[in-house]
Amino acid sequence: MIGGVKFRIDIPPVIGWALLAFLTLLVAAISHSGILWTVNLRYLWFAVYGVSLLVIIDRFKKGGFYEPVVVMSSAYLLILVIGSILFELIKEKEYRFYLSNFIGVGYFALFVGLIFAQDFRYTIHLERIKKNIYVTHFMKNRGLAYFTISVCILATFALFIKGGVPMLAADVQQARLDLVSGNGILNIFLYGLTVFPLAVLYDAIARGTRRGMIGSHLLAGFVTFVILMTGGRSRTFAFLAEYLAMYFFFHRRRFSFKLMVACTVLLALFLAVVGAYRRGGSMDVPAMTKELGIVLATRPVMFSLVIDNFSESRMFYGSRYFGDLLKLLPGHQTGANVDLKYEVWPNADKMPDSAGVSPSVIGEAYMNFGVPGIFWFMFFEGLFLGLTYRMMINKPTFLRCAFYVMLIIDLGTAVSAGVGARLAKFMILWFWLAVIHFLYEWRVKLWEETPNYGSSLAR
Repeated sequence: MIGGVKFRIDIPPVIGWALLAFLTLLVAAISHSGILWTVNLRYLWFAVYGVSLLVIIDRFKKGGFYEPVVVMSSAYLLILVIGSILFELIKEKEYRFYLSNFIGVGYFALFVGLIFAQDFRYTIHLERIKKNIYVTHFMKNRGLAYFTISVCILATFALFIKGGVPMLAADVQQARLDLVSGNGILNIFLYGLTVFPLAVLYDAIARGTRRGMIGSHLLAGFVTFVILMTGGRSRTFAFLAEYLAMYFFFHRRRFSFKLMVACTVLLALFLAVVGAYRRGGSMDVPAMTKELGIVLATRPVMFSLVIDNFSESRMFYGSRYFGDLLKLLPGHQTGANVDLKYEVWPNADKMPDSAGVSPSVIGEAYMNFGVPGIFWFMFFEGLFLGLTYRMMINKPTFLRCAFYVMLIIDLGTAVSAGVGARLAKFMILWFWLAVIHFLYEWRVKLWEETPNYGSSLAR
């Protein structure tokens, strides 16, 4: 609808598929050539961003903010595209055109991968998702599940007693490192604490009781406060987004576009406040403004450092994605992004041991597979997310719903740091998801029940 006038463009599905496939192969061929290094295609990418924005708004209205096209495209646009534009405004110099080309190629590949995975009639006009999705599948081991939640809470309190509360420390950054150093087992229970509220929410929706829903919200509020006290901005945001995505998916309540914009502004303010306090211990306007500039413009800067200082002759061929899995082993606290500073910064040996480089998801793809890797990794990531969403829509069990919301939110936040930096976290969260799935699906009998034969005879 433009200016109050409704419009509709009907394209036969075959023609739509053929056109999208042709454009995809064309951009893939461009990514394999040297054109991106030599030709400024910025205005072409702006056209792609504009058309995709129409699709994002349409999907938001027909599906919801948990749609993969909405989440991933918005995260990419905000962190990399808008970030590169703000870079020019803040630094007062032009962002090199080949960097903009790489960002545009990555976005196009992600977007078409998401579209290919969906039921494709025409990108702008989609079939509406079912109005009401009913859940009647109860948790079979509620008592054991609540006992496990209690263990996670006690382990988290033990973690705070042993390592301190980072947000109450004088040096928040160092306190965050101290919290995880030597406390690997307790940190695993902290991750578990962020998954159980999803199960409690799903069970409350299935039972349809007001009391259960209130209890679920109270548990979610408590977990949010606990995560915030650890100083983890992205972890706090990820948990709230996962919880709200599952809640709104089943309740099918309207989430207006204006409210979405307002929530985005509040999120930016939240990141600025927590970041300013975590970095310098103050929350005044100059510190918050500086932190907001860092949040929005740093990723494009880091991406430019990766492109300019990392040679394709030293590609990792996929091994960089699994470097952070070493953090799951005892004694390993730093990840691959900390080691990456030696590949990017000439004076890395003079930097703090905990300092690292967040290359962004496309910078990470470049280091592993070169410029063509930016296109193909983002395309298959979008395709996988879209197929996961379709699987969840077709049969919204707890396992499928929780897996999807955790995956889409975590990969959305991974746009800034890269997938490899999130892989260890994924493994721990999916471990807890498997535990909760077991509690949900299979009844565990801790004792044998004695049949009441008297009642049977009386009947």
